[in-house]
Amino acid sequence: MSKKTTQNLKLLLEKKGYKFRNFEIISVGDYLPDDADWNYKDILHLNTVHKTVYGIQTIITDDLNYNINLQKIPIIGIEIPMPLIQYESSKYNIAYLSTFGPFIIIGSSLFEPLRENQTKVITTFSIGSKGLFRIFHSLIEYMLRKNNKL
Repeated sequence: MSKKTTQNLKLLLEKKGYKFRNFEIISVGDYLPDDADWNYKDILHLNTVHKTVYGIQTIITDDLNYNINLQKIPIIGIEIPMPLIQYESSKYNIAYLSTFGPFIIIGSSLFEPLRENQTKVITTFSIGSKGLFRIFHSLIEYMLRKNNKL
């Protein structure tokens, strides 16, 4: 099976005229990288823990998941379907691909051990679009940050 890195995907899309806004969300917790890896692959917890998105699982394997996520839009209160592909690009590194209307969202989460029983999780997001839609990248960032906050 061939798996592209998130950087390779961004480069290919940039060649097609997409511009990206990048940001990171970093957290540190008292758990092992294996525990973080399991948690991020546990897509069934989405509907219990996160309040602004509801996931419908369509394919679940050991290293690949496909969801249809129903994302609630703040203030407006409507739900927009977002397909999400999540795959293990390497050990302790999960990649995400999604679309949201004219936007492409590419993400990855890397789990780095710090000390015994302590892990740093670095989640990087890239929001891409063409032309006029770039003015909405900060709104998409706001929604992603909200989804990643407990």
